[in-house]
Amino acid sequence: MTIAPDGTLWVAFWDGGCIRQLDRTGRIIAEVALPVRRPTSIAFADPTHAFVTSAATGLSRNALDGTLLSVRWC
Repeated sequence: MTIAPDGTLWVAFWDGGCIRQLDRTGRIIAEVALPVRRPTSIAFADPTHAFVTSAATGLSRNALDGTLLSVRWC
């Protein structure tokens, strides 16, 4: 998990295939689905661009599990 430039918390959900943005009360305010099953960490490049790492541990690997993703949203 990491704190975004706007002060919200972003969490990578292992076995969840997504990252979620939470406000200060813990309410989910955004969710970004990912093409990997086990996202592990998030690092922001700017307010609408992040890099997300993923794991392939214990999985029959698909093309993107275990890779670094570049994610953009509006």
